[in-house]
Amino acid sequence: CGSGTNLGTIDFENTSEVLNVTGDAIRPWTYDTNAEAACDGFSGFTAGRSKGVDTQSILTIKAPPGTTSMSYFYSYPSALDTGDDFHILVNDVLVKSYEGTGLEASCAPECIFVSGGDIRFLCKSGGNNEICSIDHIQFYG
Repeated sequence: CGSGTNLGTIDFENTSEVLNVTGDAIRPWTYDTNAEAACDGFSGFTAGRSKGVDTQSILTIKAPPGTTSMSYFYSYPSALDTGDDFHILVNDVLVKSYEGTGLEASCAPECIFVSGGDIRFLCKSGGNNEICSIDHIQFYG
């Protein structure tokens, strides 16, 4: 995972770039310069803050054709309880879930095998200061 040809990067440094965020959350995915979000550079992407993410917020990105794996950094500074959501879906199939671990993460590296198509980062939490953050998505093929 994470080897091969570099097919592209989303580094969240261009904070004027409009990304595909859907859902009804009051605190949806947005650019964030706090340390737990900005793992590489000065800006990452975060859903939540005080009082968490009340309903689902979904960031959808397109993997370049030929993608076989994707690396990224992720953070959630307080444990996500069962029922909270921090999921990664590829073409509507759940490939990674960070809820219910009882742990927290700060700029942790991750690499998952994916195919081209839609990749969705889904976040929902109800607790104070619960967030989901991602940074520096790198596609490989």
